[in-house]
Amino acid sequence: MSWPGRGRMSENCRLRWSWPEVLACFLVGLVMPSMAYRVLQAVGFYAAQYGTERVAGLKPDTPDSSRFMLWAVVIAFPFQLLSVYGLLWHTSRVKPWEIGFPGRNLRKQLLQGLGFAVMLIPVVYGVNWLTLEAIRWLGTEPQEHGFTKLYREGLRPIEWLLLLVAAIVVAPVWEELFFRGLIQPLVTAEGWQTHWGVMGVGIGIAFLHGSGAGVAAVVTTGLWWVLPSRWRGIYAGAVLFAFVHSSAWPSPIPLMLLALGLGRLACNGLTGAIMLHAMFNGVACVMLVRTPLVVTLSMRYVF
Repeated sequence: MSWPGRGRMSENCRLRWSWPEVLACFLVGLVMPSMAYRVLQAVGFYAAQYGTERVAGLKPDTPDSSRFMLWAVVIAFPFQLLSVYGLLWHTSRVKPWEIGFPGRNLRKQLLQGLGFAVMLIPVVYGVNWLTLEAIRWLGTEPQEHGFTKLYREGLRPIEWLLLLVAAIVVAPVWEELFFRGLIQPLVTAEGWQTHWGVMGVGIGIAFLHGSGAGVAAVVTTGLWWVLPSRWRGIYAGAVLFAFVHSSAWPSPIPLMLLALGLGRLACNGLTGAIMLHAMFNGVACVMLVRTPLVVTLSMRYVF
């Protein structure tokens, strides 16, 4: 069986956690920011910051809803991490190093993360540009991310800081912990049934966001058949990661390349993968000012 652990792409290993723990961690990631949002609203924080009328007139999927959620995401983040590690320790006595954090040989991980960033980030953004041009040529428009709309509405200095923290710290750490720390080892340690089950979840999520994303997900899974066995688990996890982001179509297509790089880096620990993810999102923040559509690639959270 193949799994990404301890500097090797394949190793027989007994994992302490299982899919019920992964589901519980997902629910923690889903609930914590929403709870923080409700608490901040209940104590009058948003009203004090933005005015009572603005809070009372808040509607879903508006720039202000993204603005308010920024606060909740950043504030909830440490509680998310503590809850996940506490849950894993309580249920299965899982230690942080067992899910790849920080991993072995930090210097090597950081150098690998930097090397992957230099090579991979330009390629991913190049594929993103080609994908955007292709769907425009087909007569459709890409789906904008909420933060793109928020940028157009304007951000206060403190909101820029929140955006940077959310993009460069919260998203990389949380998503690498969940996708590469918890899911990828399980997928690669198990057989083809699990691979296709995970990719099936990605396909289902993609179809929820439109037939185009769904068909792309189905086509993408075809490459699984031609890959070496040691890469198939990583690829299955990459399909799930990419198409979880289907609400910002067509970002899943270039994100597949990023996810494969992140998956390979995670073979040695999560530090290198977190570094690559953070640098990728950092580039997105810089390019947001110049090319707002680029942000649709990266700033999407699992909650």
